[in-house]
Amino acid sequence: MAEDGLSILACYNVTFSSTNDIWMTDDVMVKRVPLLCLQIAYDLLVSRFFYFILKPIRAPLIVAQILAGFSVSPTLLGNFKPIFNLFYDQQGILAIETFANLGILYYVFLSGLEMNSDVILRSRKKGTSIAVAGIVTSMLLGVGLLTVQHKLEDENDAFSLTPKENHKESYLFYCLALSVTGFPVLARILAKLKLLYTKLGKDALTAAMLTDAYDCLGTHPIVGAFVFGLILPHGKFADMVMEMSDDFVSGILCPVFFAGFGFRLNLPFLFQQRSAGLMMVVVVLLCIPKVLSSLIVTFFFGIPARDGLAIGLLLNTKGVMAVILLNVAWDKKILDPYCFMVMMLAIVLMTVIVSPLISAIYQPKFRFMQSQLKTMEKLRFDMELLVVACVHNTKHANSMIHVLEATNATRVSPIHVSVLHLVELTRHGTAILVSQMDHSDSTVGTETTNYGSQSDVMQKELDEEYLISFRHKAVNNNDSIVYSEKEVQSDTGEEIPTLLNEIDKPGYDLYIVGQGSGKDMKIFSSLFEWCDHPELGVVGDILASTSFGSQSSVLIVQQYTVGRKTAVKQCHRKSKTGPEIL
Repeated sequence: MAEDGLSILACYNVTFSSTNDIWMTDDVMVKRVPLLCLQIAYDLLVSRFFYFILKPIRAPLIVAQILAGFSVSPTLLGNFKPIFNLFYDQQGILAIETFANLGILYYVFLSGLEMNSDVILRSRKKGTSIAVAGIVTSMLLGVGLLTVQHKLEDENDAFSLTPKENHKESYLFYCLALSVTGFPVLARILAKLKLLYTKLGKDALTAAMLTDAYDCLGTHPIVGAFVFGLILPHGKFADMVMEMSDDFVSGILCPVFFAGFGFRLNLPFLFQQRSAGLMMVVVVLLCIPKVLSSLIVTFFFGIPARDGLAIGLLLNTKGVMAVILLNVAWDKKILDPYCFMVMMLAIVLMTVIVSPLISAIYQPKFRFMQSQLKTMEKLRFDMELLVVACVHNTKHANSMIHVLEATNATRVSPIHVSVLHLVELTRHGTAILVSQMDHSDSTVGTETTNYGSQSDVMQKELDEEYLISFRHKAVNNNDSIVYSEKEVQSDTGEEIPTLLNEIDKPGYDLYIVGQGSGKDMKIFSSLFEWCDHPELGVVGDILASTSFGSQSSVLIVQQYTVGRKTAVKQCHRKSKTGPEIL
């Protein structure tokens, strides 16, 4: 055993065991398969224990798996020689490392299978710019930091982040480890934070996917498994492979690999160095390049600084690729134990701090303030209470029935219940990115101020452009598309129900009505007080009412305001014209 507690030099005879040898010995623990099963069971149990402890800070599972490996490292368990020799003797370490390498090979294959190569090929300028800027900035600042460090180190090498004999190779691995972003780990973090399908989540996942694809070029033979999964066609076969393999690979094989990574961590050896404080400063500085590059790129694309900061923090999430790079550098003796452990500690800290910081900085539940208008206190006493009952099994159904009975619904104040049957999808946090329409952000809510006239003019031009293109389609397709405009003469809106009845004369099957979040029009103000369902809007409420006399379906497309200030102003404005609060 070396001084760092990580290196073991051992020679032993390679023996082949038959399948029946386990029944021909007095001690089954001397056999490799039972010992391997015991090691795997321990890693799984302890990783789940750490995951439960770290759940309040929403740390990803990879951190718990690394800590599980650290718990059986020579640093901790090495003090108890009988237990350590039972779990991890020389041959036992070789067996579990072989098992871990098989697991990571399969895991990388599934990661490539989950990625949609079409999104990479059709990636927008914004996602590509964030990914490329993150890679280039991380490499440049990483090399600059290491160069300054080498100039400042003293003659006794009090602090040396890279070995002197192979600076170039160590620079390469440092830069690659800093630039890589763990796409699967990031997707699971976004799923836990409920940000997976937000604009922030889509931008972060696109940049992470491109970063992983760029960093895979020429780094390790395991890239072949990633590329093989990436080129397979997406369809029933890919879904079947992921469904059959994901639980076994992510639940059993991968924890062993990450536990082996944490097995090499030796914190006492790391902090016994004379420059431990300077080392922690370097670890913190290693987190800056991604954040800085994301802030610069998002500024040029007009994205708010808070969103740019959140994207930069999310791209600091490390995953399998960073671990593989450090393991390759360790196996090839490019990094010495001290350098290896500094980077290992940096990777763990980068991944741990992402979720708490994002929860504190980016809170989407406060950005959609219009949902406050749908609380119970905003309802009139004679309106229906809309309830969505989510059930998973019979236990949930019984408890939900008791809750509904406790509402004491009456004919005057009824309730309307919609039941949603939930189906559990295990280990499907990683979502495939869907290429959105090129003009998905065609309508935006803009607060009208003295300085907002230019935005209003541009928005009106965009609306007119879409209407003109639709008029041309209607002219060329008289049989399938009809375009018409109806003008309301009165300011009170009394003509609106009559016009809607005239429109419904042909008898349509579906009405699609848009409900915006801007200023209420004057012609709707008088009709809003008579709405039975204000959440549908004036036009939607008329079409859905029984007095309209139509059997068609109505789809209301609501637009939510992004921004706390605008939404709060709408709350105050609508509270003046809306129903009385009971």
